[in-house]
Amino acid sequence: MAATKETMLDSSGKAMDGQIYLREDMLENMVSALDVYGHEVTHIAFPELDDNTSDFYSKIGQVMATITKVVVQEKIRVPPSVVW
Repeated sequence: MAATKETMLDSSGKAMDGQIYLREDMLENMVSALDVYGHEVTHIAFPELDDNTSDFYSKIGQVMATITKVVVQEKIRVPPSVVW
């Protein structure tokens, strides 16, 4: 996957020649989306924990690690790296 400064007027990203090209501003949005997703899934998994506590942040790490483990176990193909 490559982040590009080139303007893509017609889209946020394109798949070409086996590569995924994203506008750089899309990376910021994806990081925000993953952050919020991890946070909210942690609330579902551990409803007894309050925001902004060390226990809650520890559990976010556990939840995201579990998601990663499933991706690896199920052999879900993810892009190997991001080119900045």
